[in-house]
Amino acid sequence: MKAVDPILANMRIGEDKVLFETAEMAFGLRRCVAVEYLAELCSNPYRSVSPFELYNLFNRQAVQREMSGSELIQTGLAYYDTGFEARQEMIDRKGLKDINQRLNVLMQAEAEAREFRDLARVDDLIAEREAIVAYLLGVLDNRQKVKRFRNEGNRIEESVNRALRRLLIRMAEQAPDLAGALGKDLILRGMLCYAPEYSAVQVFF
Repeated sequence: MKAVDPILANMRIGEDKVLFETAEMAFGLRRCVAVEYLAELCSNPYRSVSPFELYNLFNRQAVQREMSGSELIQTGLAYYDTGFEARQEMIDRKGLKDINQRLNVLMQAEAEAREFRDLARVDDLIAEREAIVAYLLGVLDNRQKVKRFRNEGNRIEESVNRALRRLLIRMAEQAPDLAGALGKDLILRGMLCYAPEYSAVQVFF
């Protein structure tokens, strides 16, 4: 049986955007911490890295401080620690309040952008709103209560895993073949690794 040729792609990291290029197409996405995760993994194929190491590489102080709602969407998960809790929450009360306030701001801004027919801004606002909704689906359980984890390691592993999976979903909207190939080549449970077989991504900074 003939082996499937890998999908070749360039990943060009800009100041605010990342550009993906294949033989068939090119598309851009906002630069965010999930992009940093993916770039680090693709720059070091077959190298295993722990979620904690990858998380701290781009969020050096995240474990020690509270984060705003916008930061939580990207890195996930400042937690509310009373000193008595045995399990870590995926998001603190302030972070959840910030996110809900941001959703309200986005909906108002989207309505104004539609009124002025600013379609580029509408697209940006929709993308941010969808990212927030996807994030909330991950941090809230079926009763709309914040999920809790046994320790910081579980919390960070879930954060990194979900950030990368959300990025693949966004990529699939424009390049489903590339996203699917990356999804097969990325190991996202336990130690993280990019083991290229269905894809071959070259990263440029």
